Amino acid sequence: MTDVLGIDIQYTRSVLALREGRPGAARLSLLGDGRRTLIPNARTGDAWGSAAAEQLLRDGPATAEQLADWRSDPWSEGFLRGVHRRTARYLGLAGTTPTLGCHTVVCTAPGAPADVEQRCEKSGFGRPSRIGATDALVCRWLAEGGAVPPERATVLAVVCGEQWTVLAPYQVVHVDGQPLLDRRAADAVHGAGAGPWTDLVAREVLARCDESTPARDLLALLDAALECAGLLDAEAAVPWHGPLADRLFTPLALHRDELAGRPEVAGTVGEAHALAQGAAPDAELVLLGGVGGVWPFLRDALTTLAPVWRSPAPAADLAAGAAYWPEFRVRLSAPAHDGAPAPATTSTDPGPTDGATASAGLDHLPPWERWTSTPESWG
Repeated sequence: MTDVLGIDIQYTRSVLALREGRPGAARLSLLGDGRRTLIPNARTGDAWGSAAAEQLLRDGPATAEQLADWRSDPWSEGFLRGVHRRTARYLGLAGTTPTLGCHTVVCTAPGAPADVEQRCEKSGFGRPSRIGATDALVCRWLAEGGAVPPERATVLAVVCGEQWTVLAPYQVVHVDGQPLLDRRAADAVHGAGAGPWTDLVAREVLARCDESTPARDLLALLDAALECAGLLDAEAAVPWHGPLADRLFTPLALHRDELAGRPEVAGTVGEAHALAQGAAPDAELVLLGGVGGVWPFLRDALTTLAPVWRSPAPAADLAAGAAYWPEFRVRLSAPAHDGAPAPATTSTDPGPTDGATASAGLDHLPPWERWTSTPESWG
């Protein structure tokens, strides 16, 4: 089995997941950039990721306007070559542009360029597969051992990224005794995500600091703001003990209900809930993932529709799901015109908002995926 590199590129940060080994003995690793798992989309000179962002923030005081000033275009050849170099070093490979020996699967969503495959090839990855965010979340769920609901049940996948939220319903069907997830519609898309929620907390901290706060602390502040999201599950207010806590003029305490009422949060949650009701009013299970799944807000809203499943690390869902795509792609199918589910295959270009897989014969699968076409390999 060829190893698989899953890539999830968001607006400000990216995640890399490498799956090594066969089903039942596969190991999933989040590569990071050597300093943090969520890699800043930054590049300057020979520096990449955290090192580049820290160089760009080295001088001057921190301001809220600088929270993403370090960002570079993550779809540029320079940044993608940095991803390639990081993966090669992790694998212990030498050379300027070594062959990685693993297949690349890129998770794309609204805003991704149309020529993703060409950009990856030019940066040394070879021809990648390309899947949508909701399909990646379903693969993440299956990889975590999620129990598949009964025949004809509806499963709704909700992915909240930094700048977008997408939803797609799937229906459970059985073909030759095997459960499949049959996508019932194209993605419903809302053009807002959870990126502003992290910025909201960071701004609250900066508003309580003096002007001598160094800009280099902004990356750690953003990391801590997202980590704080996981603590908001508690009913009590969460005191800020993260970066810059010793510089605050007044103490800061964050409360889930108060933050949920902020316009940046309430607008996205309300729209996502309305889209979910329209897409799958009869859902028996909701899958929630992406960076927005780290926060409690969407989960609280979606539990009014059905039980909600979240992975242990929602921010890594899409990269991890992409890494597991070759293993679980046979469990997903696109709706056929006659109402019967069509066999699922890897889609190299599903379009910017629709992650539904294309229908094609298994004989056309690339070598690294053909082993998944037999029932005994489905697990």
